[in-house]
Amino acid sequence: MSTMTMNQKRESEHELKKSVNDGVSDLKKDAQNIKDDLDVLKEDATQLGAHATQHTIEAAKAGVQGASDIARGACDSMKGYQEGMNERIRAHPTSSVLLALGAGVVLGRVIGALRS
Repeated sequence: MSTMTMNQKRESEHELKKSVNDGVSDLKKDAQNIKDDLDVLKEDATQLGAHATQHTIEAAKAGVQGASDIARGACDSMKGYQEGMNERIRAHPTSSVLLALGAGVVLGRVIGALRS
């Protein structure tokens, strides 16, 4: 009873081959799906990198613009102080010269004391 007939043996071999072929076919399909997923992942990573680069460039431009605005504001303020100072000097020329002379004397003594 333990011996197989030739037909049973052929059927068993045929079923085994079919099962192996089906398994190989499934593996090929899975490998193709993985390859397709990796291609999509690569494309998404490329797009993400481009987006991050663009965002960084825009942030840098905004920072430069902000710094430029601050510098312009400081320049405008200094021009305002200069105009105010010029008006005071014109209104009180003698006092201005004496104040400048006194400041020069004080700075000269401080620098002289530091050198000795």
